[in-house]
Amino acid sequence: MLGAAGGTKITTGIYQVLVNKIWLGYSGSDSVRRHRFHHQLDPNEINWSDAVDGIDGPGWEEMIRALERDHGHKLRETGRMWASPVVQAIFTSVSS
Repeated sequence: MLGAAGGTKITTGIYQVLVNKIWLGYSGSDSVRRHRFHHQLDPNEINWSDAVDGIDGPGWEEMIRALERDHGHKLRETGRMWASPVVQAIFTSVSS
């Protein structure tokens, strides 16, 4: 079960948690705690947040900086609470 509060950022926040869990194989709590980013088209900038407890390491920030350097995206580091919604999740395994 997954839910979020955060207006227009809900969709991107939930999507990123699902990608972390389903495709990248992180645990449920790590999926929620990792870095997130949000682009709303207007203003034309990518807002990105820091992770809880530095869980992602220095590679995350380098990837974000590469978006600015290589693709011309305007970036804004916004801090944890502003850039992404508050996402809450309950993950269980299904056994038959």
